[in-house]
Amino acid sequence: MDDIERAIHGFVADVLLEGEDISFDERTPLLEHRLIDSLNVEELIAFIESTYSITLSDWPHAKWETIQNMAGLIRAHSPTLPGGHHGHNGHHT
Repeated sequence: MDDIERAIHGFVADVLLEGEDISFDERTPLLEHRLIDSLNVEELIAFIESTYSITLSDWPHAKWETIQNMAGLIRAHSPTLPGGHHGHNGHHT
């Protein structure tokens, strides 16, 4: 797991699952396995938006299925991370 994946995993484990001893990793389908629900997704969005200075409201929930997917989207869209958005790329949303 990289730093982003660790941060999301920690938030899910400590806040959303309230420290319950539930085993999951960055590839676990969180919604499918019912580890989180749609309300948790809203909390997760708020955490990610505030932590990484990005707006996620237009991302489909399918993109939230795994921590690995979320981390990839954060890396692709964060202006402050290496590999993030740098200028206009013709795919304005």
